[in-house]
Amino acid sequence: MIPTVVTSKPEMVAAIRRRRDELAVTHETIDEISGMAGGYTSKLLAPEPIKGFGEMSLGSVLGALALGIAAVIIIEDPDQVERIGDRWVKRKRPQKIASAGISASMSHEAPATIQTTPVPERKPVDLQHMKTIAKLGGKRRAKILGKRARHRIATHAARTRWAKRGCMAVRC
Repeated sequence: MIPTVVTSKPEMVAAIRRRRDELAVTHETIDEISGMAGGYTSKLLAPEPIKGFGEMSLGSVLGALALGIAAVIIIEDPDQVERIGDRWVKRKRPQKIASAGISASMSHEAPATIQTTPVPERKPVDLQHMKTIAKLGGKRRAKILGKRARHRIATHAARTRWAKRGCMAVRC
């Protein structure tokens, strides 16, 4: 196969179809080699695709057809800039990059020293206080629930306890 420059998703799908036709393999074969569900390749490579390529399916189909992506180059489109450039609203504050936790306006050079903030200490949990709160919550719930609901909950709890012991009868 001749290396192909792809600039859009439809061109990518067309290149994959060309490879499929070049190898003369069926969609079922691609499904089996890639480990996808039967008929999935047909949905991806249909004339009007029912499904779109995702991260998993793209890698699987490319692997089944012995294809790879050599490089992805993202460039600025001057025609598009001309069309929509005047609609861009500048930020008043620099945006923080979520994955790195640094400001986007900062230089990409590594600082000489990295300062870390100390991890705050967790307060010890007062178990006795937590038990008291739990009891109060249980009593309040029992007060709100009707007699029938409490009975149903208690029966379920008892059956669960008996099942853990391995007893099938009501009394063991």
